[in-house]
Amino acid sequence: MEKMVRNLLGVTGILIGASVVGLPLMSTHAAPQTFVCQDGTEGVGPLLCRASDEDESNVRLNVDHTISLDAVATGGIVQVNAEAARQGTISATVSSSAPYTVSLSAAQPNLSNADKTHSIPAKSTVQAGTSAWGIKKITETDGTLANAANYTAITTKPEVFYESTKSADKQKIDFEAGVSVDAGVPAGLYSTEVTVTAAIK
Repeated sequence: MEKMVRNLLGVTGILIGASVVGLPLMSTHAAPQTFVCQDGTEGVGPLLCRASDEDESNVRLNVDHTISLDAVATGGIVQVNAEAARQGTISATVSSSAPYTVSLSAAQPNLSNADKTHSIPAKSTVQAGTSAWGIKKITETDGTLANAANYTAITTKPEVFYESTKSADKQKIDFEAGVSVDAGVPAGLYSTEVTVTAAIK
């Protein structure tokens, strides 16, 4: 089962979709229980008999790992011009009973304006005077999260942008999105839909 959550980031705009991966599963197994009736007979049933104090009954409960992508949000519209690169934020909040990964992808990696006549390409190099946008991966050292030094271009194939070392309870992860444009990019709102996927490792 999956659920899509959409919000506008902008950079002239990034539209985000979130996929929830992993649902709680559980199953129970109970061993047969012997019942003792008032007349001393066994096995007639619980409606007519009481459970014997001497009998052992084993109940086993198996709960699979669970994971949920609780929220995906963006930092609002990012205003950008050819003079400098600008940054925005894509945030995901994850709860997981085991170490997990967060992957990003997009069916249309480039940011496009409303009528699809102009676009800003997904690239790993974001710098003033060039048209590009990318997202920084997140590393974890001794429980501290940090953005990578360089940007990574989003592609149509899900790529891991964060890998946890432990379980989490509503851990917020902030991915830095950067964008730059050249002087020839027409003004307007540019956007795409990014899919954020959380999965058990």
